[in-house]
Amino acid sequence: MECSERTKRRKISAKVEEHLRLLEKESMIDDLLAHDSENEYQLDDLLEHTESEDSMDTFYDACDQNCFENSSIDLEDENSSDSFYDFNISSFDDLDSENRVPGDMPGCDSDCDLHGDVCSDLEDDNDDDSHGIAEWAAEFNIPQTALSALLKILRRKGLDIPMDGRTLMSTDRSCNVANMAGGSYYHFGIENALIAELTSLGHLANVTDTLTLRINIDGLPLFRSSSLSLWPILGMIKEIPECSVFVIGVYSGVSKPANVQEYLQEFIVDMKAISQSGIVYNGVHFRVPLPDAFICDAPARAFLKCSKGHTGYYGCERCTQKGQYINGKVAYPEISAELRTDEQFGRQGYQQHQMSASPLNDLGIGLVTSFVLDYMHLVCLGAMRKLIFLWLKGPLKCRQSMKFFVVMSAYMVSIRQYLPSNFARKPRSLFEFSTWKATELRQFLLYTGPVVLLNNMNETNCHSFVCLPKQRMKLPAQN
Repeated sequence: MECSERTKRRKISAKVEEHLRLLEKESMIDDLLAHDSENEYQLDDLLEHTESEDSMDTFYDACDQNCFENSSIDLEDENSSDSFYDFNISSFDDLDSENRVPGDMPGCDSDCDLHGDVCSDLEDDNDDDSHGIAEWAAEFNIPQTALSALLKILRRKGLDIPMDGRTLMSTDRSCNVANMAGGSYYHFGIENALIAELTSLGHLANVTDTLTLRINIDGLPLFRSSSLSLWPILGMIKEIPECSVFVIGVYSGVSKPANVQEYLQEFIVDMKAISQSGIVYNGVHFRVPLPDAFICDAPARAFLKCSKGHTGYYGCERCTQKGQYINGKVAYPEISAELRTDEQFGRQGYQQHQMSASPLNDLGIGLVTSFVLDYMHLVCLGAMRKLIFLWLKGPLKCRQSMKFFVVMSAYMVSIRQYLPSNFARKPRSLFEFSTWKATELRQFLLYTGPVVLLNNMNETNCHSFVCLPKQRMKLPAQN
C-alpha cells in the first residue's frame, strides 16, 4: 500500500519527535541516578511513565512500514541511525511547494505510476486548505495583518498555502476608480454582481429565468470624526426571496455626489445593455428587465428624481397640493388632491416640484410609481413615534396620565420573557421611546401595543391606534 509524500513526511517527523523525547527521558534518568536516594521517588515516577509509553502500539502500521521502506531514509540501517536522529525536523518545511514542478517531488521519480495521483491529491488538498482559510477570514472579518501572520505559521507547519493574506484572498492589485461628482466611483457591474449572487445561491438560482432588480441608493457615513461617506448602489433579485443584497457600484466622497448625472451614468449605461441582452449563467439565459422599484429614503428619492425635498411646499411625491406651514413644519392636509403621473413627470410637467430632468428618464421607468414610499421613516419612525410623543407631552385632549405610562412600562417589561426569539429586540419602557429603534416601534405598533393598551386606554384612542395599521395598508391604493 503506497502513501503520498505528504503522509511520509508527517510519519517521519512524528517518529523523530518520539525518539527525541525518549532520548531526553533517558538523559533525565541518568541525571537522577547520579543523585542521592532522596530523589528516588522522582526516578520511580519517571520510569513508570516511560514504561507506559513503551507499552503503546508501534508507531506505524503496515501502510506506514511500506512508506518508510520506500523512503530515501533507512530506519533499520545502523550506520544511518545517528544521522537520521540528528535530522532537523524543520527541513521538511524547506520543501518549497511554489518552486516544485511535476517530477521533482522528493521520494518520487518521474516514472512512478502513482506520481500523477499523488500530485493531484496534493494540489486538491492545498486548494481546499486555501479556500477554507479564505472563507473563514472573509466570514469573521479577519484583518490582513493577522491573516498574513497566521499563514506564515501554517506554512512552517507544512501547509502549501500563500504567505500573504492578499494573495490568499485574491485581492486585486489595482482597480479602475473614476474621479467624478466631487469624489471617487467604482462600478462593479450588474452582470458580475448577478453572476456572483447566482453562484452563492446554488440550486435556488434555477427557480426562475427572469431576474428583476430592486435598487437601493443611500448615504453611509464611515466615521464620526470625518465627513467621508459612501453612496453605494445596491441591488436585490425580486424573484428569489433568499437573495442577499449585492453591490453594483460605490461612490466615496466628503459629501453626497455633486452631480447626479455623473453619479448614475455608468449604472444607466450598464442597465440599458443588460436589459437588452440579459446574462448567461451555467448555460441558462436569464432575462434582466428594468428595475421595478427604487427603495430609498426621502432625501435620496429627491436627489435621484431631481425634485424638491420633503420639507418644501411642493415636496409631496404623490399629489400636487401646496403644503401648509403648521407648528414649525410643512404639512399636506388635503386627502383628495390631484395625483402625480409618470407621464407628466417624464415630460417635466411639474415645474414647481421638479428642479431639473432626472437621468433615470433615460431608462424609461416611472419616476412616480417606481419610487416606493419609505415605510420605516414614514410609519415607524414617523407616525408611531409621534403618537407616543403626543400621549406623553401632547395637548391635554390626547395626553395620557403619568400613571398610565408607569403601568404600561411595567407591563412592557413584564412580557419580555414571553416574547419569542423571532423578534430582534425585547420590549422597553415607554419612557425610553425616544431611543427606540424602528424595529421596536414596528413591534409596538403591530404586536405588543394592542395587547398592553387593551382595557388600559380610553376606547376612542385605543380604537384609533388599532386602526392605524389598517390605514397604512390602504395608503398605496389611495396614492
